[in-house]
Amino acid sequence: MRAEVDAVVRRRAATEEAAILARHFRGRELLRTAIADLIHISDWRQTGAGIAAATASALHGALLVAGGVVAERRGYGTDVDDLPIRLAVIGMGSFGGSSMGYVSDADVLFVHTAQSGVDQREQDAVAMAVVTMMQRLLKVPAPAAPPVAISADLRPEGRNGPLVRSLDSYAEYYRRWADTWEFQALLRAVPVAGDAELGRTFQTLIDPLRYNPAGLKETDARQIRRLKARMENERLPRGVSPDRHLKLGPGGLTDVEWVAQLLQLQHGHAHEQLRRTETAAVLTAARDLDLLAESDAEALAEALAHTVRLRNALALWNGRSGDILPTDRRDLVAAARLMGYGPAHSTRSRAQPAGWDGGLLPGQARGHPDQPATGRRIAMPAVPSRCGRRLRGCPAWLGWLPPGHGPIAWPGTWPHRLVPSPCRIARSGGPAPG
Repeated sequence: MRAEVDAVVRRRAATEEAAILARHFRGRELLRTAIADLIHISDWRQTGAGIAAATASALHGALLVAGGVVAERRGYGTDVDDLPIRLAVIGMGSFGGSSMGYVSDADVLFVHTAQSGVDQREQDAVAMAVVTMMQRLLKVPAPAAPPVAISADLRPEGRNGPLVRSLDSYAEYYRRWADTWEFQALLRAVPVAGDAELGRTFQTLIDPLRYNPAGLKETDARQIRRLKARMENERLPRGVSPDRHLKLGPGGLTDVEWVAQLLQLQHGHAHEQLRRTETAAVLTAARDLDLLAESDAEALAEALAHTVRLRNALALWNGRSGDILPTDRRDLVAAARLMGYGPAHSTRSRAQPAGWDGGLLPGQARGHPDQPATGRRIAMPAVPSRCGRRLRGCPAWLGWLPPGHGPIAWPGTWPHRLVPSPCRIARSGGPAPG
């Protein structure tokens, strides 16, 4: 996909259209990922990694275009490589951990470094201009090109700090002022776009911080526990039972992630196997190193998988972040069906038989009414749609397809009119994701 983005930018130069096409490619990959998820030919880890990779490619395209525009406006040339600085985008959080959901924000840091002889104020101004242009290109409205929501709140000093910093500025901040939680956040930092060499240099800078040779002091461990308790108390919506919150509730996503990250802070300096950004991989490594009992590792991995799958199902169903388990039975049934469970009255497993090629299984309902009578058919989970028809996970609801779109290429051999013309969601374009 990144090669496609590079080709588009080369053909169309530094234009807004090129950045929108890069987002269109991301929308296409989101749709493809959702289809694979819905028909259960990919697991939750592949889903998260696919969304993160597609988002990284969109950021890559926006950076190339923004760099070219700024270079031309400031008289340096017509290409990002003509700028007097190098710029890298560092993925953080679920983005860096390759575990993004369908409506997740992309957590990032922006880092730059200058060529020799460039005035510090000029390089800071150029870097800020590129990042500002990049943010605009990622959210300009366009059909079939969903906006990319990015957040730089994990940067030094949070929202009060500079949006983009030089490599030396990051080094100075982390050396003098950073708290333990900031080193914890760096555990999932990985370069996702921009100058590859600068990205590797940034990783070299932060490795001794996130994998401290001295390990984790007990006072720092207590600070992390206090921070977690305060965060859950402040962020849990009023009136919502903790048991219904998939992220902050007991046994939820935060519990699992922070266990893995605490193990990394304690033992990452001694065990290279723990130096991973994916939570599931860290749990597996901790089990193999006997840092985590096998039963505990299994329970944590199961909670992680179920929580992520349920959040993704809720996002596919309503197009919003699914951190709170709904109370409406209709929403619960829809999420269960999207996860692959059968009817509420049935306990029959929905596991697919070996050798299944994506066609209809015995006893499964046929697809959409517009589905052709011949050709390979793909069984989609039957869920009630927002417009009253059984559209089986209509992606128009997520805003991934333009209003009134025609036939699209579906995995298989036949074009499937995913949303028929009477669909009011397709006519309105659907709500924008999250």
